[in-house]
Amino acid sequence: MNYIDAVKDNMALADMIWGMLTDDLTDADLFVRPVPGANHLAWLLGHVIVTEWRFMKSIGISAAPLPEGFEDAHTAAGASSDGGPGFLTLAGYRNLMKSYRTTLLKAINEMTDADLQKPTEGRIAMIAPTVGKLLILNGNHNAFHTGQLSVIRRKLGKPVKF
Repeated sequence: MNYIDAVKDNMALADMIWGMLTDDLTDADLFVRPVPGANHLAWLLGHVIVTEWRFMKSIGISAAPLPEGFEDAHTAAGASSDGGPGFLTLAGYRNLMKSYRTTLLKAINEMTDADLQKPTEGRIAMIAPTVGKLLILNGNHNAFHTGQLSVIRRKLGKPVKF
């Protein structure tokens, strides 16, 4: 296995976990908060999408623009909203997530191990100083948020998946 395979496997695992944890949810579940002030599923989904989109832009990968109002709805300030402009249906989030992941994987498939060693710029360079580390962070970031999703599932009375 090479570096590019490891990056893709990391993202595939995160995608599998998100899929498992959302496959039995509905649009009615999107704005359930496990406790007051906690993030709801709609915000979590949007947040990981916006983050991946920003990561792609930061390393020069061209991706379709986010839907109108989407980025604003999924900022820290938007986390307190329980719907409205910029939020999607569950299918909408899943489709958008898949679309950006497809774009990212296509770009990764064209990269070399040398491309993964290129430095990143700006604030993200403190956490992920190379393109490869940023791409690993992307998969890990998605996986980090599955803990919040698991708590939402418990609040909804959904079965434990793992």
